[in-house]
Amino acid sequence: MRRWRSRSKQKLVCRVYHAGWHAGPGECVAQELRPPGSLSEAGGEYKKRWIRGRSLDAGSEPDQDPGNPTVTFRGERRSNQTHVSTTDPDAKLANKGNGTAAMVGYTVNGLMENRHRLLLGINVESFRGPASEMYGGRALLDRFHATHALRIQTVGADKGYFAKPFLSALVRRRISPHIAAKTTGREAIHQRVRRLSRTVGYRLSQRARKKIEELWGEAKCWHGFRRFHRRGLLQVRDEAFLMGWLLNLKRLATLPPVPV
Repeated sequence: MRRWRSRSKQKLVCRVYHAGWHAGPGECVAQELRPPGSLSEAGGEYKKRWIRGRSLDAGSEPDQDPGNPTVTFRGERRSNQTHVSTTDPDAKLANKGNGTAAMVGYTVNGLMENRHRLLLGINVESFRGPASEMYGGRALLDRFHATHALRIQTVGADKGYFAKPFLSALVRRRISPHIAAKTTGREAIHQRVRRLSRTVGYRLSQRARKKIEELWGEAKCWHGFRRFHRRGLLQVRDEAFLMGWLLNLKRLATLPPVPV
């Protein structure tokens, strides 16, 4: 039943997108959680985490306030292999980069066309490191091609996607990879992207890439996207679909009417 509700909310996003894309196919900009990307905090309580195989309060004295226990993590190393949340087991410890604080959250994947800033797709995954970005981006592209009679021609993204598996996946799908290039990487696919960086289309794609960051910023500031209120992966996906639906409706309100 929960999976059916998630698919229904996902269809809402697609229907609003269909209503908005009346000017013909445009370029698509794919973006995910990269600094300052879309790492949304989970609704589970951070204190209520227990060590795998051992209760958090094992061997300690009874707490005076069971609803808000006194927990100290000083000197203790925490990771997803050693700790798990008791209020939201699907949420994982994640951070936006080296040297930043870790939080219990989810990876949010988004696919947006850059002409009207309409979301083509949105999805939420449990954090798995860089694999969440690569898998989530490919899944959104495949889902779009399976549900729409349109083909994506170019994809723009940040340096986090400048990896051989993702670039090769774009080429196999006959999509031009307008990915921000790094100086590292000596494979043929890396050289191909560097050659594309000299073209006008590539520069325009990179210029338009920040539009989805503005979309995420709007969602976090005004629509509760910074911290999910529901718990559990399926419920969090429902919340993300409704937010994506709302963002698309706001874009539709500003589009000119279709000429008759």
